[in-house]
Formats: sequence, structure tokens, C-alpha cells
Amino acid sequence: MLSQRLGLLLDYVEATRGMPYTYTEVQEFLEERGHKISRARWSYMVNGAAFRLRDPSVLEGLAELFGVDVAYLLGRAELPDEMARKMDVVDALRRERVVLAATRNLGQSDPEAVDAIREYLTKRGTQER
Repeated sequence: MLSQRLGLLLDYVEATRGMPYTYTEVQEFLEERGHKISRARWSYMVNGAAFRLRDPSVLEGLAELFGVDVAYLLGRAELPDEMARKMDVVDALRRERVVLAATRNLGQSDPEAVDAIREYLTKRGTQER
């Protein structure tokens, strides 16, 4: 699914450069190459809403922005090897997001649950490597 692949690429960018691409960065990159994308369309694409992107030029621009082949965005190819080798950084970022969400939602009422989540994710991350 396009939204999942974009999410992974956005997380990869955040993990490797310290911050994700903003809509403005994406929009400006595409616009410089003659492609247009509205904030709503970008949101639909990233969040997996019912909207389907059929404009190949936008996909080509996004592939260029992220340094992947269009086939990856379409689900017809794997993540490039260089990125795949760095997925542990993305996994760590995603695990930290889960812990932060648990802390926000359970921290005051059930700190033991937050600790259990943190421990599980830490153990799980160690097993996967």
C-alpha cells in the first residue's frame, strides 16, 4: 500500500536526518520538477485515505525525492538495500513513538503498563537483530 511505503520512507528520512520531510519540502521539490501536489492530496496519500493516486508524474517525483524506484512505491519492488540495512534505526524510532504514546495515555494511571510496553519492545527489538 502506498501510504505504508510512504510512511516507512518518511520515518527513514526522520531517522537518518533527524526530522521528517514537511509537506512544504515535498511540495517545493515536486513543484521544481513540474509536479503539483496539494496538502490534501499529500495527506490522503500518507494517511491511506480512500484517495488513489493515478498521476505517474507525482509518483516519479516522490521516488526521486526519496531515492527509490517508482516500482517500490507501487509495491512491485523491495526497499533499496542501503535503506533496508538501516531499518534498525527506523524500528528504534517507531518503538520510541509507541513508548511515548503509552506514556501520554497511561503514564499517570498505569506506569507499570508503560514499563511493560517498554520492556516488551526492547526485548522484541533485540530479538529481531
